[in-house]
Amino acid sequence: MEHPPERGRCPGMPQSARPDSFGRRVAIVAATVAGLLLLWRAVDVVLLGVGAAVIAALLRAISDPIARHTPLSKGLALIVTILAILALGTAAIWIFGHEIAVQARALEGELPQSWDRVKDWIAGLPFGDKLTSGLGRLSGGQGVISRLTGFVMTFADVATNVVLVLVAGAYLAANPKLYRNGLARLLPAGARPRACATADDMGRQLQRWLLAQAVSMTAVGVLSAIGLWLAGVPSPLMLGLIAGLAEFIPLLGPPLGAVPAVLMGLTAGPQTAGWAILVFVVVQQLESNLITPMVQREVVEIPPLATLFAVTLAGVLFGLLGVVLAGPLTVLVFVAVRDLYLAEGDGGGRDDG
Repeated sequence: MEHPPERGRCPGMPQSARPDSFGRRVAIVAATVAGLLLLWRAVDVVLLGVGAAVIAALLRAISDPIARHTPLSKGLALIVTILAILALGTAAIWIFGHEIAVQARALEGELPQSWDRVKDWIAGLPFGDKLTSGLGRLSGGQGVISRLTGFVMTFADVATNVVLVLVAGAYLAANPKLYRNGLARLLPAGARPRACATADDMGRQLQRWLLAQAVSMTAVGVLSAIGLWLAGVPSPLMLGLIAGLAEFIPLLGPPLGAVPAVLMGLTAGPQTAGWAILVFVVVQQLESNLITPMVQREVVEIPPLATLFAVTLAGVLFGLLGVVLAGPLTVLVFVAVRDLYLAEGDGGGRDDG
């Protein structure tokens, strides 16, 4: 009889376990295929689960050091972390919220005009008519700005899902071993210890990646806002916020974050747009050659080409939400393949709470 595992420990293989028969192996394969098909049908739920894991990893990355260096228990440290984040968020909205709202309205009014100027300039080039017609087809006949507006509306429609992810992430952060062990018990007994070790390693690497990404996003946002302000680009605070948030998307995020700033620069003239481009070139050079090497020393190193294909594949399979979560998805899949298939993990599975 298999006894329940101790709290926090991974359920292992009972001593009396016998090798799987052929029929049982076939049943396991069939169940795995059925499970994958079910996951594919419920892909939105899976992505929300990944989002919850990201929130949980971020909360634990902050609360665990607090628990280690203070008399607080892990539960109290997590509560303090959540309250501190809420307080900082409220303070930021109180201080910068009005200015950001004003600049956001300015962006909404100015960007379409800037895009029209870009299309008029392209139309004056050799073969410009073909280029502008291609841009029209690319944007579905509605224009890039209308397409961006549709993205914004999509984000507004998933507000409920955002709240669900935040709440689920808090519950997952409160007791990750409970859910890890529950999922492990769905696997064959012999595979449970290795699955638990891989899950722990994935959690650690995701925490490190998130902390490094948070530093990079903050640095890019602040430097971009200051540079755009010095360059005379309208709405620098909002544009810096967009650039910082776009940094979360690997490789594709930085150029996407620069597009609104360049378009807004055109409202003040071609020279200002050129300064905006220069600001983003300098910021990205600082981020790539100084900031990222400093903050990602202990983060799992993923080849850039693999990251590019992962972002593209996530967008094709899962849409916009897949692109947003492409970074953490890539980290999780990369660590799982490394630990389970290549067996080159960092020895995860430490039962460190």
